[in-house]
Amino acid sequence: MAKEKNRFAGFEALKSEPVETNLIDQGKVGKSKDSNYKKVTLYLTKDLHFKLRSHSLATTEDMSDLVEQVMNDYFKQLDG
Repeated sequence: MAKEKNRFAGFEALKSEPVETNLIDQGKVGKSKDSNYKKVTLYLTKDLHFKLRSHSLATTEDMSDLVEQVMNDYFKQLDG
């Protein structure tokens, strides 16, 4: 039998930063753990998804934050 390659070979010297154990109390919890957020599934055209993802990568702003901002602006305009 051939010996399996270790896909982590060469990374032994890398050490990760210590993880903070109390992230919730520091306000650094992810949206999936934050009770103020609700997960939603949407269907977008490929073109619109590409534009959203490209803008997100260019600005380093989270895609969900961009969508939330657009939705808030839309409902403000409706209420206006």
